[in-house]
Amino acid sequence: MDFCETFEKTDFKLAEVAVIEVLRRAGVAELHPRLENALLIYDDVGQAALTGVYRDYVSIAESAEVPILICTPTWRANPERISAASIGRDVNGDAVDDWGDRIILLNRRHGIKILGGCCGTGPAHLDYLIPRYRESS
Repeated sequence: MDFCETFEKTDFKLAEVAVIEVLRRAGVAELHPRLENALLIYDDVGQAALTGVYRDYVSIAESAEVPILICTPTWRANPERISAASIGRDVNGDAVDDWGDRIILLNRRHGIKILGGCCGTGPAHLDYLIPRYRESS
């Protein structure tokens, strides 16, 4: 069944929400005042925390047998926020590079058939992920 069929036939859809709040309450990683969890991709502790949250959300969706929408961890990292925070990095590009393999692994383990993202996702993001996903088959 493809995404559209699943979406139309399923009365209930799950979306990961409040990742920032889950991380804040757990106190396991320091959040940036403007970019929140976006910079956690650069830190081992932050990466582990993000991976745990995403794994938990996917497990809930699997148990409930409902589709899930998961956004990138850098959704708050738009150019204006990055500039205002004086971050000299391509946070969205780095998220694709650094998280590409994690996204693919999550997809493979859980049978997810859709690759994508949120703000900052564009053709370059998908051009990077799709061939890597196909190569890992």
